[in-house]
Amino acid sequence: MDKIISTLLILLWTYTGLDKLIRWKASRNAFHNQTFPSELAEVLAYAVPIVELLIALLLLFPIYRRWVSLAYFFPHL
Repeated sequence: MDKIISTLLILLWTYTGLDKLIRWKASRNAFHNQTFPSELAEVLAYAVPIVELLIALLLLFPIYRRWVSLAYFFPHL
């Protein structure tokens, strides 16, 4: 069960991260259309795809799966 959930999360985070990189202009414009300041939108346009791909990468390694899963399902810990 753990491997199935990890595989699904890897696919999810890889898809979303790569989609934001492949469609860079549209993704960047979407961040700039949000209500937060333009400077923050610019930082998030770079940071979000990188973090998404980093999460997918961490989930590939069993030692990090539990840590990433706990952070994902229990962000307040």
